[in-house]
Amino acid sequence: MEERTDRLPLSLTLASLRAADALLVIGSDDPAYTASKLIPYLLARRPCWR
Repeated sequence: MEERTDRLPLSLTLASLRAADALLVIGSDDPAYTASKLIPYLLARRPCWR
């Protein structure tokens, strides 16, 4: 088995998020949960639903 870790550069990721009409934020009500993808969503300045 081979693991592929290809990732988009942050600038391309933000451009993709900005191109979206809206973003869906999926999370948890667990106090120990940290939404690691939240910062790029906020930087994209798009409407978010949770």
